[in-house]
Amino acid sequence: MLAAITALTSTSNYRYDLRTKTYHQIQYSKRILSRFAQVNEAKLGELKVIAPIEMERLRAFKQGTPLIQLIQAGIKDPNLSPDILTVVMEQLAAQTQ
Repeated sequence: MLAAITALTSTSNYRYDLRTKTYHQIQYSKRILSRFAQVNEAKLGELKVIAPIEMERLRAFKQGTPLIQLIQAGIKDPNLSPDILTVVMEQLAAQTQ
């Protein structure tokens, strides 16, 4: 419960992103990706990236890459975790399996 309150009140560390004009909570995004991977690791290994992903701050991920690899990149580099979390949610929304 405390983590949810911290996220909503912006008392955790955050960074302003000029590109999107939003505030990113880096450690919170990393934590979401970590928990998501822990709970869904087997299924995420089966799901694949639907379309190639190329973002200025994110290395390219080819179509067919297991989604878990994308999530692991966000866990490994917390500075990318907000962008990766967004891309993961978009990829999941587009899945047909």
